[in-house]
Amino acid sequence: MSSDRLNHLPLSQFFPFRVSLKSLSPQKQLQQQLLALLTAASVLNVSLPKAISLTRLPQTPIIYRCAIAFQLSSQLAIVPMALAEIIFSSLVMIQASQDNSAELSFTAHLIVPGWIDFQLSDRSLAIWLQWFPQQLANQNFLAFNSKKSANFEQLWLLQHTHARCCSLLRLGQQENLIKFKDIELRLINPAERSLISQLLMCVDCLENSQAANWVKLASNLCQAFWYFEKNCRIFGEVAQRTPEISQARLGLLAVVQMLLKWMYVKGTKSLPPVQL
Repeated sequence: MSSDRLNHLPLSQFFPFRVSLKSLSPQKQLQQQLLALLTAASVLNVSLPKAISLTRLPQTPIIYRCAIAFQLSSQLAIVPMALAEIIFSSLVMIQASQDNSAELSFTAHLIVPGWIDFQLSDRSLAIWLQWFPQQLANQNFLAFNSKKSANFEQLWLLQHTHARCCSLLRLGQQENLIKFKDIELRLINPAERSLISQLLMCVDCLENSQAANWVKLASNLCQAFWYFEKNCRIFGEVAQRTPEISQARLGLLAVVQMLLKWMYVKGTKSLPPVQL
């Protein structure tokens, strides 16, 4: 399809964009699918880069910013905003012809001066959280750098956080609150959102960065957990009045505990304590 024809398409400022869930990292999967779709569609008369620039914005909701228009602007002698409109329009048409079997749903936004933002939906976050445990054991993060070593304070933070997660999960099991199947995402507290955001940041960095610092990522995840525990009650009145919230929070803690354990084992070649 020529760029002239694409330029005359009616341009919506946002549209749903679906991505198959094949990787633990939504960023990696989104990046690969964008590259595959644009390559197959032959939208632009230029060789596409091996990797599309896609940056996770440091905020919630979860937004990934695509800079492909800036990557290709100089080669095509087209200003980034005009090029972004061509790419955006082509993606609208490509998605319209795709099936609905993909599991992760984003909303794509065209942003001045030429960015394309992809916002992950809450429903997709719930799917990702439920899908995470069964995939982590089989996942090989190629970027994991075990040469990074943790000092005593960092190891203590990881051990303490992991043990606290295990303690809360044991208490949840004793109170019959461990029911993770088909839980709707009811996490709206800023501390909950912050913890989910940090989980995704860890996974995205470990899968996409050859120099990922597991110690720093794990430490940041621990800090997000303690902020979460301080601001989000699980037991007592919350469990009695809104057990679905307690169950969702315990499900989130289970994912945190699994990822902390995975990083600790990979980084130290030993198991973290389950109690202190």
